[in-house]
Amino acid sequence: MANLTLTNSSGSSLNQICPDARQDEYLTGYTIFVWTLACLIILANVLLITVILRSPGLRTQRFNLIMISLACTDLLVGFFIPFNTIRIGRWTLGPYLCEFVTSMTVILLSASIYNFVCVNIDRLIAIKMPLKYYALKDKRR
Repeated sequence: MANLTLTNSSGSSLNQICPDARQDEYLTGYTIFVWTLACLIILANVLLITVILRSPGLRTQRFNLIMISLACTDLLVGFFIPFNTIRIGRWTLGPYLCEFVTSMTVILLSASIYNFVCVNIDRLIAIKMPLKYYALKDKRR
């Protein structure tokens, strides 16, 4: 194992252990599962975005706009999950790309959680205050 010390723009030291590449151990059941899951995530979110954008009635609803935002975030998560899997156990793409992929994974998963919160707030307002919800919905048009 190679022990790397990185320094970021603020001058603080980032100690990170980047393991050496092990080509023979990459195709395990776990990595095949993660790649399959990533492909399903990408396919499902592209399909969801396409259906919402092609339906004129669905495009105008606030709830569906939040769903598009959630689908875009999850689509990007689907792209970054396989790279995050590569990071665990073996990484050959350099320490800066390792930091980037790790940061993007955390940011995108946090954004996905915030989108879920927005969906729940929207549904809460629709259920608890239906008249106010429809009044807010009509103001937008």
